Amino acid sequence: MLGGDPTLYNPEDMLIGALSSCHMLWFLHLASDAGINVQSYEDSPLARGETLSNGASRFVDCTLRPRISLLKGADLHLAEQLHHKAHDVCFIARSVNFPIHFAAKYKLI
Repeated sequence: MLGGDPTLYNPEDMLIGALSSCHMLWFLHLASDAGINVQSYEDSPLARGETLSNGASRFVDCTLRPRISLLKGADLHLAEQLHHKAHDVCFIARSVNFPIHFAAKYKLI
């Protein structure tokens, strides 16, 4: 949190939420095209920020941490590669100037 009331929506949270949603939608699209059957997808992104002595703030980086359930037999290596493809085409990810990392966890069901 870079400031403000943590009980209210703020532009910082909405930006990270938009980044997470954009990535999820592209991942789901690419997974479907690749024949990977996604049963559930839930993300809890974590962004780090900094505030300078003059009060100016910015994001330093963000880690997307989706928990994804896939049908047994899914190619986990391919699923992991799809995160990088999603990043390459996600409008929000391509528009921010801080690094985005991925720490996906998979469950086969």
